[in-house]
Amino acid sequence: WYAVILVVTFSLFSIILYVDLRKTLYYKLDDVLLSKAEGIAQSINTYWETEKIEGLKRGAASDVFSKINNANFIKIASRWAEERSKDPDLVDILVQIYTHEGRLIAYSRASPFKAGLSGLSLEHVREGKALYQNRSITLVSSTNPDMRTVIYPVVENNEISYIVEVASPLTHVNNALNRLKLLLFLLLPVTVIITGLLAVEFLASMTLRPLKDMILTVQGITAEHMEQRLSLPPAKDEIRKLAETFNEMLDKVERSFSSQRQLIHDVSHEMRTPLTILRGELDVALKRDR
Repeated sequence: WYAVILVVTFSLFSIILYVDLRKTLYYKLDDVLLSKAEGIAQSINTYWETEKIEGLKRGAASDVFSKINNANFIKIASRWAEERSKDPDLVDILVQIYTHEGRLIAYSRASPFKAGLSGLSLEHVREGKALYQNRSITLVSSTNPDMRTVIYPVVENNEISYIVEVASPLTHVNNALNRLKLLLFLLLPVTVIITGLLAVEFLASMTLRPLKDMILTVQGITAEHMEQRLSLPPAKDEIRKLAETFNEMLDKVERSFSSQRQLIHDVSHEMRTPLTILRGELDVALKRDR
């Protein structure tokens, strides 16, 4: 039972630890991806506003600088999508930029994956919310790696002007989780075996030692040695209560034996005098023929 309880407890602990670590790793990766997506959107918007201000100064019409279906905006978006960060957390990150309709207009040329948006993803993004998901994507450098992506809509004037998708391989996350699973699977049987042996060798013997002492004491108690009592263990547990109860029973038995001895002594004393007289009379009667 000790081993079973240990297995159940350790298994629950392992599951909670694994789920918590997985949640933490995904949260950290999602935070990095969202920061990258927001940074790309902010950089594109800043550059585009600069171009717009300079164009307006040159006399260009304001409607020329619409981000929707604009060739100049597509060039700017492509430039930012191709930019590679020197941050070690952002080296493997891939970028794709879509129009508000979900048409791909720019992507990372270093390792393009050119994955389009599904209808469900596009519906979710049109609500103005970022969407996190795992995807298996075919890359130029490798085949179908597991990727974590965030699809980030850029909203202006309550309308989506374009969509940024940032993706990162889940290699580091999966490696960390696999190492943890291997470690837990190795530790579980080793821990159960070691603690089971310790329980048998030490815990059980320590727990049963007072009972063994009680058995030896009880075996030495006889009618002639009713004064013996069980020694009380220091721990105030059920075993101590058992010893106290048994000592109380011995007290009652000893009192009963004492009452029996006193009764026998009194009866023998009361019978001794008449029997002595009777024997004397018989001896006299037998001295001669009658």
